[in-house]
Amino acid sequence: MAWRVAKDMMFQGNFKAREVDMTGKTVVVTGPSRGGIGFETALALARQGATVLLAARNMEKATNDAEAIAVETPGKVKPQIFKCDVSSIGSARSCAEQIFQEHPVVDVLINNAGAVFDEKGSSEDDVEITFATCVVGHHMLNFLLKPVRIVWVTGDIYAISDGSANPNFKGKGVSAYANACLARLMLAREMKRRGIDTEIIAVHPGVIKSQFIKPKNCCEGCLMSICVCGRIDVVAGAQSSIYAATCPSSDLREDTIYFHNKYGWYVLTPNDLAMKESRSQALFDECDKLCNISR
Repeated sequence: MAWRVAKDMMFQGNFKAREVDMTGKTVVVTGPSRGGIGFETALALARQGATVLLAARNMEKATNDAEAIAVETPGKVKPQIFKCDVSSIGSARSCAEQIFQEHPVVDVLINNAGAVFDEKGSSEDDVEITFATCVVGHHMLNFLLKPVRIVWVTGDIYAISDGSANPNFKGKGVSAYANACLARLMLAREMKRRGIDTEIIAVHPGVIKSQFIKPKNCCEGCLMSICVCGRIDVVAGAQSSIYAATCPSSDLREDTIYFHNKYGWYVLTPNDLAMKESRSQALFDECDKLCNISR
């Protein structure tokens, strides 16, 4: 599994999303900080005319990010900011309620926010902190906002996880992040399997030139060294998310929900970690229980 990921990551694709008129569409982006693909995704969508809502933990930074986007998109709708610490179920719920008051219809929710933590920890809801940030808060947003389309930003790194997609994962760093990325892909597939009335796309953005992931041990360092020659910048890394947010419904596939920056629509093999149906079903129910969701 690790070799497959390293091989695919060494040479990234050069995919570029086509421009689409998004005037009249409302798009929520979590984790929109400058220097990351969330910001570049939000900027591109604002340029295309969308009403962009930035869901961010740090309101001061988010204000500056919104201003930066407004400067780059004169004549377009200025982005709005909403406070959202996605590691907190309560914060995610409050954010969704505030957004719904002003924007009853959300066309696209981009679940982009994520983090890699150097130390083990738990959220205020007693969930492993990486999992809480990457998965559970977004599960709450999915349910309350009921967007027309959901884009999960995940990544091939899930393939080096232990396959558990465990909310109480005992590791940290890259291993915990891989666990959370697997959970994101599993939840995306399970939402489609259950027939939830939302279009679902999960994306692999590529390996990005940023400080988002820092190796914590020799194994991780070797993997990152192999991948470094093919890393792409954040603008290129945002292209998969931009495409997923803007592509026509006719582009969506029945055989897969995974869009890859190198391969395009990518069909997972039956033995892929994300294809564990029983674990995906149980994970979805676990996230519902954590968020106190009754369907």
